[in-house]
Amino acid sequence: MTSKEYNRKYYLDHQEERREYSRKRYHDNKDNLDKGALKVYHAEYYQKNKADWNNRTPDENAKRNAARRDKYATDEEYRDTTRKKVKNYQMSHPHIRKAQRIKKFGITLEEFNSILTQQDGKCAICGYSDRSDKNFFPVVDHDHLSGKVRGLLCMNCNMGIGKFKDDISRLKSAINYLGGFNG
Repeated sequence: MTSKEYNRKYYLDHQEERREYSRKRYHDNKDNLDKGALKVYHAEYYQKNKADWNNRTPDENAKRNAARRDKYATDEEYRDTTRKKVKNYQMSHPHIRKAQRIKKFGITLEEFNSILTQQDGKCAICGYSDRSDKNFFPVVDHDHLSGKVRGLLCMNCNMGIGKFKDDISRLKSAINYLGGFNG
């Protein structure tokens, strides 16, 4: 066994012990930490070592990612731990998650909030304004041909426009249909 293989085996065999030791050490000393100095140290360490992290070839990155995906698919404990970490992160950083979700529309979180302010915090069509369910309101409405954001709508209005395939003539026909109904 080469020293590299031995070190890797030792690392894997004692991984949990080292984690527990680090956690205990951190919790025993966390009140005495100088967070400003720690932040400076981390920034300097990153600047000094970032070249090593960025020197992976695309093949090495692909190999690492494939191994991680394989572990996620086969190791239930790893999968559960990863899911919990992701969920905790998303719950504690909702603004980051929101920014990631609206990025595909080509707008920033600031632009999103600006549009919402311009619309007085309401759906641009029906005026719905209850923001307790973030999946219902507000959602980004965009033109599917140009990709341009038109505004923020509630889920019902956004789906309604989508069901009519963004076609003005279909919407006018629906208005005429509803206006002619004497029920």
